[in-house]
Amino acid sequence: MNHLAHYKLALAMADLGEMPDAVRHYREAISINKNFAHAHNGLGHLLMIQGKYEEALYQFEETLRIRPDFAPAMKNMGDVRLRQGKTDEAIDFYRRAILHEIEDSELFNNYGVALFMKGQKESAIRNIREAIRLKADYGEAQDNLRKILNQLQGE
Repeated sequence: MNHLAHYKLALAMADLGEMPDAVRHYREAISINKNFAHAHNGLGHLLMIQGKYEEALYQFEETLRIRPDFAPAMKNMGDVRLRQGKTDEAIDFYRRAILHEIEDSELFNNYGVALFMKGQKESAIRNIREAIRLKADYGEAQDNLRKILNQLQGE
């Protein structure tokens, strides 16, 4: 089997919630083609979801070594850093990602959350509103915006 077949199986397994199989297929794709950025990023994403942040960061770093302009890996690096409480680093990665990919609603939502955590409320609101503009039914972003606006009214 080739690396693309394993990659597609990993995607399918992840969609079905079969995470161990998805991880196995991502690893197999990478073992066949060490420079397959999408597989490194996909594996990193699953590891991040599992809370394996250091392993995830390694995969995202590999992705960016292979493709320095790969915005999804920059976003994922930001997500890991935000989960680790490293908000300044998260913001830096989100900003880099936005420079390369401007149509990702989750990116704008997460960036807005990080900005809010740093006290940059107006920028946070602007970015979360952009997330909602990109995906009108984005419930998490709508909740985040509502929480921020409610907090501002209470001040």
